[in-house]
Amino acid sequence: HKILYQREKDKHEEDVNFLRDRLACVKEEREAQTDVDIYKFNKLLKNNDLILIHKRLTQNKLTDMVEKVNYGCSKVKPLTKQSLMNLIPDLYVQKFNNDNEKEKQNLPKLNFDEFFLQFMNEKFKLQKLIRKHSEETISAILYYEKTDIRISLFKRFLGIDPKDKIYREVLDVYLILLQNLPMSFAKLFYDKNY
Repeated sequence: HKILYQREKDKHEEDVNFLRDRLACVKEEREAQTDVDIYKFNKLLKNNDLILIHKRLTQNKLTDMVEKVNYGCSKVKPLTKQSLMNLIPDLYVQKFNNDNEKEKQNLPKLNFDEFFLQFMNEKFKLQKLIRKHSEETISAILYYEKTDIRISLFKRFLGIDPKDKIYREVLDVYLILLQNLPMSFAKLFYDKNY
């Protein structure tokens, strides 16, 4: 009788231990599952953050102004063609110098649209003036692009039309070529014969 009782007691203890182990295992699985869910959620969150960051980085900084000009919401008049042709070489020279400085400091180069806004910011200082002159420039680019290949190329470097954008690496090569011309490259823009 004692032996049967002891067997029952041992079996009961085994069952209790089995259930404790199983319960612990289930808890660990839930915690592991929860950890996996949290990991997946964080990964998804990071991916969404990366998508937003990617959008911010790849979106052209001039898009708002371009849309404003395209939809006729801008009240500014375009720059004259001569004013635009004077601005373009200045931007190219400043961009080339800025890229050289960034290279010396081991910093990433700015995209041309970002540099354009930085250039306007340094030139005009006040936000209203920056926006006004930027819109005038964009309006002039859109107005004169079909009449002059130099303006059309400038538009493509700025990435005003995302489908027609020329990437920074091509701009870098173009700027190096302009700097190494046997004549002043500003003459290409100031002289009406070119």
